[in-house]
Amino acid sequence: KAIERHLDDGSIVLVSPLGYSPSGEVFNMRAEDVATEIAVELRAQKLLLLRSDVGARGVARQLT
Repeated sequence: KAIERHLDDGSIVLVSPLGYSPSGEVFNMRAEDVATEIAVELRAQKLLLLRSDVGARGVARQLT
């Protein structure tokens, strides 16, 4: 797999949350879902999600 090869080389891999059907239809998927599926497929030990939106922080802007 291409992702595994890049990771083995020490690269950081960025994956777009956009998906495309065979007919060219574009799907805007949730980045968390894409990352989770890739982590499961790669049998990753950890998955770190870095987010800046309010959903990942409490009222005092502390990570929850």
